Amino acid sequence: MVALLNMSPRREPCIDLAIERTLRVAKRASHRAYLRVYLDTVDLCFLRYLELDTLASEQAMAWADGKEDRSFVAIGVEAASPIYSTIRFARAGIHCLEVCEQSIEVELETGEFPAETMPVAVGGFSFAPRTESADEIWDGWGDGMFWVPTFLFQRYGQKRRVCITQVVQPDDDRHELEERIAEKLARLQELEVLGGEREALVPAELSLGKALADEPAARDGWCEKVNQVRQSIADGHVDKVVLARTRAFEAPVGQAFSPTRTLERLRERYHDCKVFMVRGPDGACFVGATPELFLRLDGQSVETVSLAGTARRGSTDEQDSHLGQALLESKKDRYEHQVVTHAICSALAPVTSQLDVNDEPHLLRLNNVQHLETRISAKLDRPRTIMELLSRLHPTPAVGGEPREAALDWIAAHEELDRGWYAGLVGWVGAAGEGLFAVAIRSAVLRGNRAWAF
Repeated sequence: MVALLNMSPRREPCIDLAIERTLRVAKRASHRAYLRVYLDTVDLCFLRYLELDTLASEQAMAWADGKEDRSFVAIGVEAASPIYSTIRFARAGIHCLEVCEQSIEVELETGEFPAETMPVAVGGFSFAPRTESADEIWDGWGDGMFWVPTFLFQRYGQKRRVCITQVVQPDDDRHELEERIAEKLARLQELEVLGGEREALVPAELSLGKALADEPAARDGWCEKVNQVRQSIADGHVDKVVLARTRAFEAPVGQAFSPTRTLERLRERYHDCKVFMVRGPDGACFVGATPELFLRLDGQSVETVSLAGTARRGSTDEQDSHLGQALLESKKDRYEHQVVTHAICSALAPVTSQLDVNDEPHLLRLNNVQHLETRISAKLDRPRTIMELLSRLHPTPAVGGEPREAALDWIAAHEELDRGWYAGLVGWVGAAGEGLFAVAIRSAVLRGNRAWAF
């Protein structure tokens, strides 16, 4: 375990210089700037921090991406901007541009620019902008939350680092800023000690609890909605609608659902997925394990996938191969998959100079299911923000339907479910504007002893 001792910024000349630079940036723009301080951290599971009573009321996000070998925990809100209505992506985009342009990044020990940077902002967005009050599941969550965390702990490959962010206003006093950073470094030391103690405890066993919904009645209602969609398709009102449903659970008496333990179980079982947890201001947690990359942006390079068409896994290799081949040959699934692929390409084509699409879908095999997947890559015609691209693409027919507006209207009128953030987006943005977002499916909301699975 690496101890973080004697790290007062007064003893680090590089911090004094970084504060001066950040103040100059803030004064030049007459707007807040961001000082981001990087340092190595202890070798323990970052999720332990989220279990500490001292952080129970802090807004937070956890992320684990087995394919990228990256995981992080973001704690606290150093800065955020309101995100709501149909222009929510534009609002988030302005906030991200501000953070990227107004940030000074520095290594605590050397004062040099970090060799590898970390996400500057994290969060997510609901499936669609809200038009009425939220139900008990999503009360207080709104159309999105995207924020600059106070602490961001990251494991990327074998490296474990933490970034501490301090907002700097144009009229801030330099000495007061030194004190604020010193306080955050002291708090970091405290968290590492408490987190280590927490990790030594024996994990509690998880319990699924009991379902609250009447299963036969719920199934009948679901089948009725499926028939309604089929009729709307037959009548020519829509080509495709993706329905969603939820199931409520209650923990055993005297117990509560554990978001961090749930996250760990998901990470163990679905290591090829992007496992996430967002804890809102009210303490409720949105957790999930999604196989679906929505968008990755690095410079002007874009990567996304079309994921549609599903079959179960077989109990033997022979059966599994047979089910996979049947999925590849299914006219229905191939048609629905092509609808999604075409919609993504149509949305990207006007803003790209090069668009590459696999000729045929392949099988993406997960622990419990297999999907049809087509990989799509592109080069943008000019530098663009990730939020602009999210706005163009979301939601795809994989979670909404086709045509988009007609399908969304049908869902709003007939689904009778507040999707909230389900089938929305979760992800992060980096210091150079790069970022990654995933579709928030295979998910649940946890509120104390209650849970709702989507």
